[in-house]
Amino acid sequence: MPVNGRIEINDMAVNRLLRESSNSDLRRRGRKVGAAARSMAPGSMKRKIQVNLESGHVRVECTHPATMFVIRKTQPHAIRPNPPRTRLRFMIGNRVVFARKVWHPGNRKPNNFLGKALRAAR
Repeated sequence: MPVNGRIEINDMAVNRLLRESSNSDLRRRGRKVGAAARSMAPGSMKRKIQVNLESGHVRVECTHPATMFVIRKTQPHAIRPNPPRTRLRFMIGNRVVFARKVWHPGNRKPNNFLGKALRAAR
């Protein structure tokens, strides 16, 4: 039996529905990559990993200032305080130690924990 009627498609509503379903999937995938990155990140870098949804894509980033030194290879180098007249402060065992300069042996084996997390979360 034929039905006489009119079908209207609201393009804006369809696009919003598609965008919302895609966003929820992106959020889920982003959280999965973020969790994997936190499990692989060394030390305090775990707390600096952020997952953000931005206009149709997900950004997983680590805002720790030494992230690039961990991800990439570094040469041996001296570490000095900034500003120069201050001292570096760190613990050796239970003792607080101050120094004007320390020698870092470098990072010969990079740890690209963000790339590994992306591959592991697929």
